[in-house]
Amino acid sequence: MILISFGFNNLNGWGLALARPTAPFNVLGLSPAPILILIGIVLGQGFLLWTRRRETANRTPLLPLAVLDSPQERAAVFAMLSVVALEAALNFSVPLYIQIVQGRSPLATAVAMLPFNLTVFFAAMLIVRFYGRVTPRQIGRLGFGLCAVALIWLAFVVRNDWSSIPVLFGLVLFGIG
Repeated sequence: MILISFGFNNLNGWGLALARPTAPFNVLGLSPAPILILIGIVLGQGFLLWTRRRETANRTPLLPLAVLDSPQERAAVFAMLSVVALEAALNFSVPLYIQIVQGRSPLATAVAMLPFNLTVFFAAMLIVRFYGRVTPRQIGRLGFGLCAVALIWLAFVVRNDWSSIPVLFGLVLFGIG
């Protein structure tokens, strides 16, 4: 996964096919980005093959493929991927904005992100208390709904002050979602 991500992240800088001068190295004049992507795909397929062999030998795999057997389980995995991607996007873009556009220090950026990060931490710990009363599907729907509302809210209230109450409210709401 790392090789695939690293390759895609550097396609523009290193070149789609032929290596650009900014590429750290080249393989017979070819860009390392698609090569890294290809190696990542081959390693991923090798991992799946290794996992299948371990399962057929009744040994414990790192990732049981049964997790992806049913449509419901696949949907849950994709939902988790979506949640993690949304969280990573906010955790990347907001500090970047605070530091580059606003010119704040890394410490001020960390303090500005505390409401969001603490809310994510406590919401993840406390959600288990609702498992007996609320189904995972309801939790997922509510979480996605809160994330959507929070992102729309943030799109309207973000000006240039990350310490304002409306922005803090949006970050906390997104963290809960």
